[in-house]
Amino acid sequence: MYQQQQESAQDCLNQTQWQGTMANRWSNTEINSMVVIIDWLTKEGNYNGWHGGDRQNDTTKMGIANEISQIIKDKGITLERQGQDIHVKITHLE
Repeated sequence: MYQQQQESAQDCLNQTQWQGTMANRWSNTEINSMVVIIDWLTKEGNYNGWHGGDRQNDTTKMGIANEISQIIKDKGITLERQGQDIHVKITHLE
């Protein structure tokens, strides 16, 4: 019986360690340009702005793509993404 309790306790410990490992994997997700793009697109109003543009302020998709490029730089991502690259990535997501 003692052996069974010991094995059961070890199983619980293993499961807890596994859950902690999985949580750490998600919390330590590396930020990259695609994460920034998707984050930007999913904020309220941004996708509509991308899709329809802001006619009053004469905002184009390239203008928005250049803004997102700057956000990527501000996040500390060292591989530079030009506005054209961002435009292509978003187009492929659609």
